[in-house]
Amino acid sequence: MPSAKELATLAENADEEPGADPRLRLLGAYVAQSLRPAAGAWERCAGTPEAEQLFQAFLGREAVEGQRPLLVVRPWLGGLAVRAGLDEAPESRPARAKGLFFLRTGPEPPGPNSLRGAVVCGDLPAAPLEHLAALFSEVVIPVLANEKNRLDWPHMVCQDVRRHAHTLQCDLLVILEQVKGKTLLPLPIGSEKMEFVDFQSETDLDSIDKSVIYAIESAVVRWSHQVQVVLKKESSQPLLENPTPKVELEFWKSRYEDLEYIYNQLRTIKVRGMAGLLDKLQSSYFPAFKAMFSDVEAALTEAQDIHVHLVPLHCHLETLESVEFPEVKSRLQPLLHVVCLIWATCKCYRSPGRLTVLLQEICNLLIQQASNYLSPEDLLRSEIEESQRKLRVVSDTLSFFKQVFQDRRENLHTYFKENQEVKEWDFQSSLVFVRLDGFLERLHVVEDLLKTALDLHKLGKLEFSGIRGNALSQQAQQLFEEFQEMYGVFSEASYDCLDPQSTEFEKDVTEFNQRVEDLDRRLGTIFIQAFDDTPGLEHAFKVCRSVAGATLVLSTLILIRGWMSNPAYED
Repeated sequence: MPSAKELATLAENADEEPGADPRLRLLGAYVAQSLRPAAGAWERCAGTPEAEQLFQAFLGREAVEGQRPLLVVRPWLGGLAVRAGLDEAPESRPARAKGLFFLRTGPEPPGPNSLRGAVVCGDLPAAPLEHLAALFSEVVIPVLANEKNRLDWPHMVCQDVRRHAHTLQCDLLVILEQVKGKTLLPLPIGSEKMEFVDFQSETDLDSIDKSVIYAIESAVVRWSHQVQVVLKKESSQPLLENPTPKVELEFWKSRYEDLEYIYNQLRTIKVRGMAGLLDKLQSSYFPAFKAMFSDVEAALTEAQDIHVHLVPLHCHLETLESVEFPEVKSRLQPLLHVVCLIWATCKCYRSPGRLTVLLQEICNLLIQQASNYLSPEDLLRSEIEESQRKLRVVSDTLSFFKQVFQDRRENLHTYFKENQEVKEWDFQSSLVFVRLDGFLERLHVVEDLLKTALDLHKLGKLEFSGIRGNALSQQAQQLFEEFQEMYGVFSEASYDCLDPQSTEFEKDVTEFNQRVEDLDRRLGTIFIQAFDDTPGLEHAFKVCRSVAGATLVLSTLILIRGWMSNPAYED
């Protein structure tokens, strides 16, 4: 914190500037000493309109009428940022950068020369949990462990305070490890003596405090709950978020590392000493400990085996994500080849449920790559021919993936050794392709839409000759303008037209098709009138060529009906 002399100097400097609030310079002195920002950073930060409103609300007399106001200053983008609370930290805050807080303590606003008595200031660590855990481990626990600090405390109070402090410390350490993806099994109070206990000596066993035994048994119960949470995790849990295969690989890697971390903790001298004590005392919690250890050991073996077999998939997935989508097709067969090898060689992964999850995630990856290639926001705004070409590439690639899957499924026996029992893929293909099929169906809807739009775009160039040629051409032009208005709905929409869950797009397509049917009928009427005006067969064929350009089924049917009923063309 700045000294009284420094604050006084700042206040004098602030008084020299007309209209300047000296209290801002006092706040700036704390910021400068704590955060050490670049020269002029505080002045630029405090001069923004947003910061001025926050400072006015913080320093005013009415600031403490409700909840006590809090200001937080953090480094941000080479300067400083001021926020009105802890939850409103800048999104681009540099990692591992501490902040500073100011908190009003009373109704009286701070004076121009000092903030004491009105504002409390303190540092906000960059990693609050690590900071709190270190505070407990290095300050609180040693202070409570020192008998000189609790000479006048009753014995029960000492035990209760130490127990609560130890519990809080354990909770903090468990949370810190959870952030890293690891499961910490906190040791109970008294476990540090377990490695020195001789379990063959009756004297040592009798000397152990009953509270220590109770703490060990309670720890076994807590560990069992923690281990069960880890064991019950399945890679299929995030499927609702449409994950890619990398999530599957990362799941088994982290599961293997976490179980290995738990296993190593259970193999330490202290934990083995605790287990030996429970065994000697014939505690009812010893069988639970043995069962937990066996479950961890079996799960670790399984996770390690699966992780080792899934690693070869990583390079194929990296390639699939890095190449352009038209090049994906040639990479699909090698990818499924590796999947078949995993099925044949990894007994732990030879489960329909687990393989279905992996194949669904591969489908999710293909859908993701296809969407990026098609660019849904531009698909209905770009040139129609180019969009159609891209749609054909995507449809062909995804259909080829389904064909390769079926081919590998039929030849799965070739991946097993002669003396090995063949395990077929006895699950339904629809379970694998449920989302891919929905995506392909949406592609067909978009493709039909583009085909209709391409046909109707030719209305703008449609011209008729004859007596009523000019009037018919104007009617066709009017239909073209109506079509442009109808199709403009899709180019202006904000939804993802490739998302099978988008009901707005389906609604717009249904309405568009209904209006297109009406345009078809009106266009057919125009063509019939054009045929009626034709003086001979040569002119009739010219109209037919115009119809061929339109390629609208209903219009053609109406046209043929009108032509066949015209007496001028009877034999």
